Amino acid sequence: MQEFQMWISEYRGIGFKIIKSESHFCYYLYIDVDKHNLRKQLWLPRGKYSTPDRVSYDYTSNDLIGDLRLHGGCTFYAKHGGHNGKPRVVEIGCDYNHLYERDTDYHLLEVENDAKDSIDCFWSSLHRIHGKPEAQTESV
Repeated sequence: MQEFQMWISEYRGIGFKIIKSESHFCYYLYIDVDKHNLRKQLWLPRGKYSTPDRVSYDYTSNDLIGDLRLHGGCTFYAKHGGHNGKPRVVEIGCDYNHLYERDTDYHLLEVENDAKDSIDCFWSSLHRIHGKPEAQTESV
């Protein structure tokens, strides 16, 4: 069994989680698509490679996900909620396990700063999409 450590936080109203396994870090953003009026942009339909046993999504061609400056690009997308009155939340993530960085020793603070940078990119994109000022609230 592989051991891992996990940190959960929030920044500018967006939840994020950092996981460190024995070999590498990953981080995930949690975005409420209805709260930010982004269902059309982020609540993706099943992808063409979905099977009865596995759902896939074509997140690689999504402009908003591409704008998030995720480390090495998006490598994870999942949908949560959306039924029984639960909010629709997308989980979007990336990892630090690319071939070119296997010998790089990342630290938690670097990964946290990358996650926060992705959230800053989210707010910039939201401003572009809706024409509203960026949210200025910050929580730790």
